[in-house]
Amino acid sequence: MIPGFVKVFHPRRIAGQIALLIIASVILSQIVISAAFFLLVPAPAEHENERREWELVTIARLFETIPDGAARIALTVAVAREYPWLIVSMQLPPWAAVSASPDTPPARVIAHRLGADVAVFHRPETPDAPEQIALRLSNGIVLAASGVPEGPSAPPVSIRLLVMLGFLMPVLVLLTVWAITAVTAPLRRFTEAAESFDVNREHLPLPEQGPEELQRAARAFNRMRDRIKELVDERTQMLLAVSHDLRTPITRLRLRTEFIEDAAARAQMERDLDQVNAMLRSALSFIRDERAEAALSTIDLASIAQTVADEFSDLGHPVTYVGPDHLVCLGRLDDMHRVLTNLVDNAVRYARHVVVRLRYGEGNGIVLTVEDDGPGIPVARREAALKPFGRVEEERPVRSGQGFGLGLAIARSLARAHGGRLSLHENTPHGLIARIDLPGTGAHA
Repeated sequence: MIPGFVKVFHPRRIAGQIALLIIASVILSQIVISAAFFLLVPAPAEHENERREWELVTIARLFETIPDGAARIALTVAVAREYPWLIVSMQLPPWAAVSASPDTPPARVIAHRLGADVAVFHRPETPDAPEQIALRLSNGIVLAASGVPEGPSAPPVSIRLLVMLGFLMPVLVLLTVWAITAVTAPLRRFTEAAESFDVNREHLPLPEQGPEELQRAARAFNRMRDRIKELVDERTQMLLAVSHDLRTPITRLRLRTEFIEDAAARAQMERDLDQVNAMLRSALSFIRDERAEAALSTIDLASIAQTVADEFSDLGHPVTYVGPDHLVCLGRLDDMHRVLTNLVDNAVRYARHVVVRLRYGEGNGIVLTVEDDGPGIPVARREAALKPFGRVEEERPVRSGQGFGLGLAIARSLARAHGGRLSLHENTPHGLIARIDLPGTGAHA
């Protein structure tokens, strides 16, 4: 019995929680509107008439009970102050002195309550005068009431609306906060976990909280993440093993080339073996960089950029640095040096002039760009150029010493490891801009 009650009033599914939220909102809104109606709408006029008659009877009994003297004077002053619609005097008003008391319901009620010793005079309301009631007590005191006592007037519509909104807004805010925290918070955690997923890093399991659908989704996501990581690890180990095992047959082939008598054929085969060996080294290096997770430390990114620019300038390449003398951030010295080296090396292969530029971006982030004036890369091929072994030979001329399409992929992988992003853009009037956006951890040294 109790579990069923709990399921009804605490549903685990999103549909049930949304239904509960709507029902609770409607019920609370009706309660607030009803309370505002009963509190703000004034009482009907007949209730005010009945209240006036009771007050007249009570005041008349007080004047008959209290003897003449200071006490009666004090009572007269208090009545004049609290009941401005009631006049206390010793003579009847003109309208009562010249007319008999009609047999009306107010007159009968008051006469019945006060007894025959009190004369009651009542003149109903007319277009020219309000309703009048006069009482002549046994001790000669006259109480004359003119009109219906004014009760609390209804506030303006705008005031009512403001008061109702004042009641409704806190309720709606509380319900909204509950909906955000109880229903959407698990969705937000799920989204953040999906966006931050990286097969090269360890992640804590996604908490299986929230509605039943999200709990199942979290379990499925955790299993999927484990399967993907296991699959990538197996493929990586296989590639490492194959790359390592290929070195032995390459070495044997290199030894056998020594017995080739044709010098031209021997040289061609040696160049092919060198190319295969370089490709294996590049692949192994890329895999190691993908799996490396060294701790971050404080580095001077400006000094690294200046050093890389000077190294290429010493080799005869026109590379210049533009930026601050010092810019300190968190990173890995060797990784950032390799990122810049790969980007500049890729640029000098196809350009006459290269500029390494460093500056601050939005939100105190760091923007590092390598700009060249080469042929550039078409927009449709830029994403492919960032992938491992991505090639764009049809757009860029083949030159000696050309790499195997891993330079940009390694640079992007290392930039991601620093929490940054590598992107390719058009350089005006022609050329390519390789841009790295790093998070806002920089500070001038």
